[in-house]
Amino acid sequence: MNQMFESENAVAGAIADASLRIDAVAETAEVRRGAFDRGSGEIVWRIWGQGPAMVLLHGGHGSWRHWFHNITPLAQHFQLYVADMAGQGDSDMAPQPYDADSLALLLHESLQQVIPADRQFGIVGFSFGSVIGAVLAALQSKRLDYYVGVGSAGYGPRPTVADALRPARRNFSLAEAFAAHRHNVGVLMMADKAKIDGLATTIQMQNAGKNRIQSRPISLTDAMLRSIPKIPAPIGYIWGENDITAFGGIAPYVTMIHEHRPDAQVEVLADAGHWVQFEDPENFNQVLPALIQSLQR
Repeated sequence: MNQMFESENAVAGAIADASLRIDAVAETAEVRRGAFDRGSGEIVWRIWGQGPAMVLLHGGHGSWRHWFHNITPLAQHFQLYVADMAGQGDSDMAPQPYDADSLALLLHESLQQVIPADRQFGIVGFSFGSVIGAVLAALQSKRLDYYVGVGSAGYGPRPTVADALRPARRNFSLAEAFAAHRHNVGVLMMADKAKIDGLATTIQMQNAGKNRIQSRPISLTDAMLRSIPKIPAPIGYIWGENDITAFGGIAPYVTMIHEHRPDAQVEVLADAGHWVQFEDPENFNQVLPALIQSLQR
């Protein structure tokens, strides 16, 4: 058996093992669908747990899987409403053209059909989802308990690592595609390369394979800064200390936030990268509920 065949078999086995773990969590969810744009499409929501309602929004080229390590622990304290945003995951494509405002409106319309009208809820958004989440939060009134941005964006143009990412081309073997996605997780998502396992890479592969929108240009707008003064609830932020997307360090972004919302609370998790909730779930799953509790005092 040659080395290439052995490698293909090893990669196939790693993907199969990770897929079983992902499917096992997915099967425990209640699935609801909320229509948007006068019924032209639907957003798929997965619901776990009992307690106060928390909306979780994934990052760009993402899906509910971005919260894989957080769902079970957080569902012990919250009822999680985890969306696949329009044009990503299992949800339908967004009408074109789209921007942060139109994507947030699609979520808002869908959310009204999924979360009972008499329920309060909070919003937690990761990366691109933090941008859409901030715009969505600004659309709310008395129903919103809090907004939290995780590895957030929407602060205007900034350098990116896009040129360092590797495309996974259609003619790649399975092992070549897996290697490209693993490389991309290391460049963009996680600081500690030793933590990039088969699960992280498989999530990246599955998410990228279902992505149909261009999220990066939206993340490079100032949608965060123009939205947060309008959010009618306390707000907070969580970053990984080594988040590569926070070009120039986290401090300048905290300064920008505080110029618009001096009340914003910020937590930074040591040693973690952009996908902080996956790279350091033990700390994240404690810090997020504590931050929410502090915001609601």
